[in-house]
Amino acid sequence: MNWKNNKGFGKADPMQREVDLAWELYEAQPTNPEIARIAARVLAQQPDRNGTRILLAKHLRALGEQDRAREILHEIVSQRDRFYLNAARELRDLELFEDNNAAALRWARAVVREDQESADDVIELGAATALAGEVEQGWDLMDRGVALTASTSPDDLGAAYLTQAIALFQTFAPPERFIKAAEQAVHVDPTSEFVGVPLAWSYMHEGRFDEAEELCRRLLRIDPTNELQSSVLGVIMAWRGAVEKGVTTLAEIHDAGVVTMAWTDARAKILGIDLASALAELERVMPADLRAALRPPADAESANASPGERDIATWHDGQEPGTGSLWGGDWTFRVMSAQEITVMDEAIEADPEAFPQWPQTVADYYVQVMTDDAGGYFIGTISDALVRRPGLPDEVVAPSLADWFWDRVVAFGGKDARKGTGSTRRESTGDVTADAWIQFEERLAQGLSLVTDRTFLVISVPDDSRYVQFAGAADRLDAEASGIVVGADERVLMAAGWTRPGTFSPNWTTSIPRHVLGSDATDLARMCVEALRDSFALASPDALRYSAWRNREEVPPGQTWSAERLRTLDPGQDPLILPALGLQSN
Repeated sequence: MNWKNNKGFGKADPMQREVDLAWELYEAQPTNPEIARIAARVLAQQPDRNGTRILLAKHLRALGEQDRAREILHEIVSQRDRFYLNAARELRDLELFEDNNAAALRWARAVVREDQESADDVIELGAATALAGEVEQGWDLMDRGVALTASTSPDDLGAAYLTQAIALFQTFAPPERFIKAAEQAVHVDPTSEFVGVPLAWSYMHEGRFDEAEELCRRLLRIDPTNELQSSVLGVIMAWRGAVEKGVTTLAEIHDAGVVTMAWTDARAKILGIDLASALAELERVMPADLRAALRPPADAESANASPGERDIATWHDGQEPGTGSLWGGDWTFRVMSAQEITVMDEAIEADPEAFPQWPQTVADYYVQVMTDDAGGYFIGTISDALVRRPGLPDEVVAPSLADWFWDRVVAFGGKDARKGTGSTRRESTGDVTADAWIQFEERLAQGLSLVTDRTFLVISVPDDSRYVQFAGAADRLDAEASGIVVGADERVLMAAGWTRPGTFSPNWTTSIPRHVLGSDATDLARMCVEALRDSFALASPDALRYSAWRNREEVPPGQTWSAERLRTLDPGQDPLILPALGLQSN
């Protein structure tokens, strides 16, 4: 969309020239400070000019001021004017960028409800749906959006494939599903390593080694300095060399899962969720006593010579014996040095029969990471990260080494870069309070289906300002979160998708069309939990109580009914009992 020509102001508008200039500046340099100065001058004279406010929000996003941009956009959507759709699109994109996938999905749905003919919006809805954990549904929606693009605006088909390919990649789509979109996307942007590199791995995953090699060489002709593309080509040539020497076959390499592991690693590097990224974040947040127990990094030559993980060796080359407990919990393992791993591997190779738990085939690939100095080892394999002890079955402790170290980052209070890259399926956490909130969220999502026309539900803390409330209508379900809670974290509420209080309501608000209540009820329940728990600082849902009622049905205005027909009117019910909520009533 050409924003500059979509504001609908007449030529006589004295501010139009300034607004046009601001848009031109944004298109050329989104962070130009003159944009904010022009927007301030225009809005000082015409504060209701929401097109200019959208421009200001986009400028703030470019500056990294996401919270300020979100606040402006929420103010716009609360007015429900002709700028609602564009503001909702901006909120969708902002929340996707921030990995607030539940909120992004809500805004993506809102956009498509407003404009069901936009192929781009359908593709974005698919991406948001997949990133929120409903991957098959999301992928199908993206397919539908691409098909719609092909029939309505074929000139935009390449860009549609590019958006689809990126979303498929981000949501762990299988290579066979990724390839079609990626092939088309590479034609649009041949320099994109974000698509080109995983496409090469996908070819290898399908056993199409010649195509993978040809693609890598073509991409390198475009950008000879690209390290990721060079590394992919290096792996291909190494595997071909092993095959030529009779060490293995391409089929054996493929069947062993090595290709899948490499494809996953490449994806992780591009998305910034790989092992090296986890270690970098861990370095920033780990406790001082753990830092003191870890040894200095190995030099590049020593790290490369070791059969251990190079990323770990160049981060810290080992850990003092007896300090494994510093990782937290019941963990007793410490980081091994590159030299320790080298010595161990040499012993295994010299006498494999003495080490029956350490096979040497491609399919049994492993790398040692930690030891408890009592015969136990923490290792990475092709498929997962596990603990191996003599005479005992292997114990899987994480999906990968990167995941194990990211979990440590989270445990030490760091930011989890993996948000939005996997499923959002809710499981028991082992924490009683956390599980109580999960259960309440699930019950609330179920109970909202009972808030039908003329039905009202208030969930609150007795004698407290913290509450959420709902009003059912024939065509929608309206929801509010208290706008009078002292100390409420407004950033949480805005990120969750609530519209801030304004002229029409003193509370935070949202609304769900009745015909999509089933899918949106889960999101609304999550929004309510985030409001109560995270913004209003409610420790446990056990403190909550509810009151509910259904108003009596009225004769429609302008109609006169017979006495017999009047008897068919619903008399209502007060109180209305909703056991599905699992709460005590007031």
